Amino acid sequence: LALDKLVRTQLAQKEKKTCGLCSVSVEELMAQGIEHLKAGNYQEALSTLESVSVATPPRDLNLLIAISSEALGDFSKAQQFFQKELLYYPDNTDAQLLLRLPS
Repeated sequence: LALDKLVRTQLAQKEKKTCGLCSVSVEELMAQGIEHLKAGNYQEALSTLESVSVATPPRDLNLLIAISSEALGDFSKAQQFFQKELLYYPDNTDAQLLLRLPS
C-alpha cells in the first residue's frame, strides 16, 4: 500500500467537504492522518482520521482507520473498517488484499 499514492489521490479529488462542525476540510484531515501514519504515529493517525464525519466517507478513509487500528493491535476494529471500506467501495483492491492477509 503506497501512502503517497493515497495522499495524491485524496488531494486530487478536491471534494470541498468539511468535517462535521470543524472548518478543516476532509482532504486536509485525511492528509494529516496519512502523514501521522507515515511517521509511525498510529494513535495520532487514528484520532485524526476518526474525526472525519461525513455522510459518505471518502475513498480510503475506512482503509486508513483499519491500518491505524491494526498497527495499534486492535484487529477486530481493523477488520470492521476493512469491511466498511469494501461496503462503500467494493472495487478497492487495497482493502480486498489487506482484509485477506493474515495478521
